[in-house]
Amino acid sequence: MTPSFSQHLLCLIVSVSLSWPLQAAKPELPMTLNGVDTLNAEALITLAQGVDDLIVVDSRLPEDRNMGFIGDSYSLTDTDTSCTTLARISSDRDRSLVFYCNGVSCTRSVNALKVARKCGYKQLYWLRGGFQEWQDKDYPYLLD
Repeated sequence: MTPSFSQHLLCLIVSVSLSWPLQAAKPELPMTLNGVDTLNAEALITLAQGVDDLIVVDSRLPEDRNMGFIGDSYSLTDTDTSCTTLARISSDRDRSLVFYCNGVSCTRSVNALKVARKCGYKQLYWLRGGFQEWQDKDYPYLLD
């Protein structure tokens, strides 16, 4: 017996509705990354006070940065992060680098950190809560 059109349609609706939550779910960030120190906003401030040549990298898209960014941070999206672009910021693989993006649902800083680690950078830090945490805690930021 051949299934009717309505049976096919019902199967399609059921399969789409079952997969919908998976498609709409935001990515789950890990709590830590191998070879990377995870920071909160206060720890970033402490680190910046103790490391004179600290580099902060904003891995977000330019339109996100236009809504505000941590002062003196370099704009380098995760998709543009490579050994070459990182070397333009610092060729010293022992230099401390902090990466951030929008917050706990943003994977851009994770992607950029993985590249930096593969490029041999050793002093890597991750502001896991990203710009959202920075802003939520009323820390100063700049607008373009």
